[in-house]
Amino acid sequence: MSDPKYVMWIDPGLVSGWASYDWIADAFLCGEESLTGVGERIRAVATGIPVEQFAVGCEDYLSVGSTGTPRYSYEVIGMVKWLAHDYGFRMLPLVPSGMRKLGSVNKLKTLGWHKPTPGGHAVDASRHLLADMLRGHKGRRIPPRIHDALFRSTEDVV
Repeated sequence: MSDPKYVMWIDPGLVSGWASYDWIADAFLCGEESLTGVGERIRAVATGIPVEQFAVGCEDYLSVGSTGTPRYSYEVIGMVKWLAHDYGFRMLPLVPSGMRKLGSVNKLKTLGWHKPTPGGHAVDASRHLLADMLRGHKGRRIPPRIHDALFRSTEDVV
């Protein structure tokens, strides 16, 4: 399976954050939506590009004394899994909330990707998206422009 050219990450909940990056257009978008809004956004992408070029990742909801909303988070995760099955796009492995730490707020600001929303969920989804890029999931390379913006003053290699 080839590398996806359009990746979206979801921070699930009653109000879910989403963030997406289009490798071809070098375009970043993010926002917050209801369950229905997230589903419609995913459906629009899944029907607008070849599904083998699309991948979606979700933060996993781990219920261990958290103050979150498990019911709504599980509903969003289930919907995304169903849409992946129905449309045939790639579902990235669920990751715990701590995995977004690699995509720090400072890095988002450097890229111009820090777009606060009322619930803060768009920033969380953006952090997951950036962390996924930095981890090089399945060998996928970080886009050169993003690499240069984050590491131009060092010799670090991602």
